[in-house]
Amino acid sequence: MNKVYILYRSFFDLEGEELTVGGIQTYIRQLTDVIKKRNETPVIVQFANGDFHKKYNDIDVYGIDVRGKSTEQNKCKVLLEFIEKKFNVNDIIIFATEEIFTPAFTERVIAIQHGISWDITGAKRRYNYLILEVFRKAMRSYKLLKRINKLQNIVCVDYNFINWYRTQVYVVDKNIYTIPNSTNNKHPIANKATEKIKIIFARRFQIYRGTRLFASAVKNILDKYDNVEFTFAGTGPDEDYLKKIFRENPKVNFITYESEKSLVIHGEYNIAIIPSIGSEGTSLSLLEAMASKCAVIATNVGGMTNILLDNYNGRLINPNEDQLYDVIEELILNKEFREKLAENAYLTVSQAFNDKIWGEKWNKVLDHIMY
Repeated sequence: MNKVYILYRSFFDLEGEELTVGGIQTYIRQLTDVIKKRNETPVIVQFANGDFHKKYNDIDVYGIDVRGKSTEQNKCKVLLEFIEKKFNVNDIIIFATEEIFTPAFTERVIAIQHGISWDITGAKRRYNYLILEVFRKAMRSYKLLKRINKLQNIVCVDYNFINWYRTQVYVVDKNIYTIPNSTNNKHPIANKATEKIKIIFARRFQIYRGTRLFASAVKNILDKYDNVEFTFAGTGPDEDYLKKIFRENPKVNFITYESEKSLVIHGEYNIAIIPSIGSEGTSLSLLEAMASKCAVIATNVGGMTNILLDNYNGRLINPNEDQLYDVIEELILNKEFREKLAENAYLTVSQAFNDKIWGEKWNKVLDHIMY
């Protein structure tokens, strides 16, 4: 039976004790399901602080000791040395993110590109001269292009990446497959209460995910409307900042949940906000909210523009506090419009971003590499 080796930093933590949480980890789990349905064997290989071997849903997970290696590429070389000893001619290697890609001993390699990550703008320029800002961004692009130049097969999660790539090279001489992210939509959705408007932010608490942009809008909405309740769902570096601001407010909640329960949790909310200021592919948080019949508000960042048509299946705005406030208020006040967006959001995911279509596209890529 052919094997598909998936390399990542940390599916389990570096000690091999706890599963880690994140969008790429969810992606890996979805991909292993596709591989198993093909009657092939997924194997996860990751960085570790000491060798370990564990099982996750009957899948072998190997942690390889990479202590003493200073770069991720050097760490991946250690993982590849481990795989090479077990590798058969028909096996495939998948780098779960192209950020850790390093050339392998075989050409049967795929790397996954999860979206442009260097589009985050700051409150002010890092340099006083525009040319230096342009040069800094160009160097980020150059480093990525240099890495991609060593790859032959790339799966990207949005069209934003491939359009950027076309602007950088004369000829696209690689196999670049665009497979937007997906979610399951086969779950019951309860009728949502309308006397109280429930709004959720379900992201990792990072500034670039829009925590502070959202927090500013929340404060203004709470001052004006008594029938609105907000929930921050997740954890992250900005957690203390958010809790300090809203500690005394009974209409703001903080929760955590297992990623498998995301659709159930979102099903309790009327509106979901995805206010990223950069580094976004086809957001799983956005798709899960849409699949749960939330009216969604998202910023026009990265691959989210591949999912939403403004005023049809959601609201698409600049990453701007005033715009976010205005659109939240619009959806609070206009129940008919809010429910129309939610219904169209659900139909969009059902017909274009469901896990069946995602699996079929991945099967075609794997067939192309394997056969």
